Amino acid sequence: MVEHIPRGSFMVARKIFHSDIWGQDPTYLKVWLWIIGNANFSNQEKNGYQYHRGELVTTYDEIIKAASHHHNRQHIIPTLKRIRVILKWLKKRGMIYVNPLRPERCRTGADPGAETRAYVGIKITVINYDTYQDSESYKGRDKGRHLSEQGHNNNNDYNNDYNFMSIPFTEIQSKYHELLPELPGIRLWTESRKKTFAARWNSGIQNQDGTPIKTIQYWINLFNYIRDSKHLMGGNDRNWKASIDFIIKESSFLKIIEGQYHK
Repeated sequence: MVEHIPRGSFMVARKIFHSDIWGQDPTYLKVWLWIIGNANFSNQEKNGYQYHRGELVTTYDEIIKAASHHHNRQHIIPTLKRIRVILKWLKKRGMIYVNPLRPERCRTGADPGAETRAYVGIKITVINYDTYQDSESYKGRDKGRHLSEQGHNNNNDYNNDYNFMSIPFTEIQSKYHELLPELPGIRLWTESRKKTFAARWNSGIQNQDGTPIKTIQYWINLFNYIRDSKHLMGGNDRNWKASIDFIIKESSFLKIIEGQYHK
């Protein structure tokens, strides 16, 4: 009988040996493996909130503890700044998306007057988690595609190797043209445009009615919402109209969903 191994498992592509992170300080790899190993394997509800597959709710303090190690009888603990730098590095390479659960500062508990962001909750979304935690993704490869082009999205050729299989770009494009025909059209989903859209798609945001961003319905609702904005539809001093690149850019996307263009 095969012995049961507790706490389950997760998959890592061998391509990681030839990736950027393999050449970094080992703390980078340790944090990355901890994130993908602790991300939700399935959708689940916790404390009244819905969390999706590939998402991890944690704190900077938990990551600091996970990344600590012992050396020569010393307990080496990375600083909060160090962890932030690592998460920023992972985000820049399209490996994760990070959202604070609450922007306000939280008490440390050590000093009634002291405050720190180390204890603030954050939600980390592993980009393309579905693809890389599915054993079917590792069975064979496309003809004409070099083996080094497969695996986690953390190599130097990121823009050419980003895997967008789970994102319905064609349907999104069709709904955009159907609902917003007055705006500049989408002629081509370039790699850069796909990367930006994927960051929004994997952000874990939901509509007020609970519709998750990883659905066509979310984007239908968003396009209809944009249509109600005179500013975005060209009703401004410059006769400027929003484009798909403007809509999916992080800063303007947040302003749109926060209603700043509907005043």
